Amino acid sequence: MPIDQQFNTINDKLQQLLKQQARLRKENERLRTELEVYKEKEDVYHQKIEDLAQQIGILKLGAFFSRNSASVKVCEFNRCAS
Repeated sequence: MPIDQQFNTINDKLQQLLKQQARLRKENERLRTELEVYKEKEDVYHQKIEDLAQQIGILKLGAFFSRNSASVKVCEFNRCAS
């Protein structure tokens, strides 16, 4: 194979690899941007989960005091009726 032909073959392969590298860099940047968006969404979801957990705790506490308050009233009623 003549030197010129070898040079052209090597040059063609080099050009293909450079194009592939450019495509991969572009895809990598797109994926990094997409990942950043998902990380931001994840942070928002974690905050919402924490808020909901806190609300559940408050509701449970309210239900507990509500039940105890009703029990105390029944007990007081029973004492007054006796």
